[in-house]
Amino acid sequence: MCTPLKHALVDHHEPAYLVAYKMGRNDTWLSRVARGIVEPTEFEKIQLSKILGETVEELFPAHAQLVLDLDFDIDSLPTEEATNEKRA
Repeated sequence: MCTPLKHALVDHHEPAYLVAYKMGRNDTWLSRVARGIVEPTEFEKIQLSKILGETVEELFPAHAQLVLDLDFDIDSLPTEEATNEKRA
């Protein structure tokens, strides 16, 4: 599975084990994150983005999609009355 995180790690000037070390993690953990086996915390995503010089959204596109899915205006949701009218 090729992920943006894997590409960023390959393109980064430091080896992946040093990136993991800077985060206080080991290279096995970082490998599992890059392969999608382990989900990093929000803080760890921010750490990775700062070290690799990318945004969290660039490294974790699924994260960006989740934020977009949750970013809606409550006023744009149908009201209970409108929903009941459609059913009738």
